[in-house]
Amino acid sequence: MSETSYDAVPYGNETHPRTHISHLFTIGRLFNLTPPDFRKGRVLELGCASGSNIIPMAADYPDAQFVGVDLSEAQIRRGQELIGRAGLKNIDLRAQSIADFGSAEPFDYIICHGVLSWIPPEVRTALLKLMRQNLSSNGLAVVSYNAMPGWGAVRSLRDIMLYHTAGFPTPAEKMAQARALLQFILDSQGDSSSPYRNFLEQELNLLKGANSNYFFHDHLEEHNQPFYLHEVVAMAAREGLAYVADTDVPSMFLGNYKPNVGQLLAGTNDPVRIEQYLDFVTNRRFRSSVLMRAGTPINRSIASARIEELWLQSLLKPENAVADGELAPDIVVRFSTETGLPHTARGALSVALLSMLSRFGRPATVAEIVVAARERYRLPQSEPELRQNLCEIALRLFLMRIVVLRSDPARYVDTISERPVGLPLARVQAVDSDRVTNAFHQSVAIDPTGRIILQAMDGTRDRAALAELVAKAITSGRLTLLHNGNAVTDVAAIEQNAATTVDTLLSGFRVNALLSA
Repeated sequence: MSETSYDAVPYGNETHPRTHISHLFTIGRLFNLTPPDFRKGRVLELGCASGSNIIPMAADYPDAQFVGVDLSEAQIRRGQELIGRAGLKNIDLRAQSIADFGSAEPFDYIICHGVLSWIPPEVRTALLKLMRQNLSSNGLAVVSYNAMPGWGAVRSLRDIMLYHTAGFPTPAEKMAQARALLQFILDSQGDSSSPYRNFLEQELNLLKGANSNYFFHDHLEEHNQPFYLHEVVAMAAREGLAYVADTDVPSMFLGNYKPNVGQLLAGTNDPVRIEQYLDFVTNRRFRSSVLMRAGTPINRSIASARIEELWLQSLLKPENAVADGELAPDIVVRFSTETGLPHTARGALSVALLSMLSRFGRPATVAEIVVAARERYRLPQSEPELRQNLCEIALRLFLMRIVVLRSDPARYVDTISERPVGLPLARVQAVDSDRVTNAFHQSVAIDPTGRIILQAMDGTRDRAALAELVAKAITSGRLTLLHNGNAVTDVAAIEQNAATTVDTLLSGFRVNALLSA
């Protein structure tokens, strides 16, 4: 097999939370489907790169079986090495073309992130056909792609960069030349405030902060075909697949748009047509669509009672602490997210339930929240009535992006023990990567000191022992401690800094769901 551009410019240790099988299961249940149990299912990822998206799922669900396929031998080897170090037995990564893949058994979940737009038309058809042939009767698939109309203007810049870089042989030269060309074009606009200049500046700033793999594969690859949603739905239908939903369910909710948008589209019965117009309104440039085998009716009316099956996690915190005990009937409490998104709760019932949900921090069931809220705030309502109210509130807040719904509460602890333990896979990833995967399938950046500490967090070392490791790494030259630009060599200063650093890192690991029991 010859070297591919993905061998030369591999993807990093990245995850895609909205493609996680538990998230796909959640979407299926919200839309009244009966997807297979993700904890015991068969999972296929097409275009898996080094397996950074699928390997953490295999680590979390040992009773499920995982297969990853990618054309890049170099990336597959990297993933196989990680699998070996982690001791995983339920996952197989294969270096082969998607077009050559076959399986005697169907898969319950098929993940295809970052492939559809980046392959030639004939392979695209084969891909969708393969997904249909290998998907179980109630299974779910997810496919992501660059979307129109948002990618329309970006496509013109891609054409410009491709024209300019055609004569340069290496990816590094191509990327350097492409950035230089865009900067030249931007500088040539002078001080004008034209829409073209503003667009150039925005895209150049985006690319300056982008990883090399994103820049090269999204802008300088041979193939990159953006699609309108209705085009993807039609392509899928020709191969026997039906559109279920977007992985970002709140994006489908008309209540998140200006009133005139909802008024215009409310009478439309075609959900794909509604979403297509929403893409026009938002100038959307990327999509991740959930598909299933055609033939099963899809009821997209989300019943609030469905929320009782799930775990709830609030992104809200009250601006002022809510005191324990019976609340005034007319109480008003303002909440907000870390990003500043506000929400106001009115009345004792709403305030008590939201306050209790925010107190949990970790994912919690409706029953857990109701029992705790009823006791803490002396609510007079019955538990069934409270559960119904909480389900209705949680559904509204989910659609507003301020409550997260999960089918799996995740395996982590939110307290720092005397001898802290890091998530097993994250400890293995930290050996050769500055990004590790947390309990919520998010990629978390860690610095060199964090990597040393995380690898050592096997439950045998207390804070003092971890601080000693940091101090030794500094005195040996493996790490450098600077003060006013100069290396610190004083032993007492190094030890004090090491202790403080460990405390800071452990707090960060706790917040980022990287601690295990």
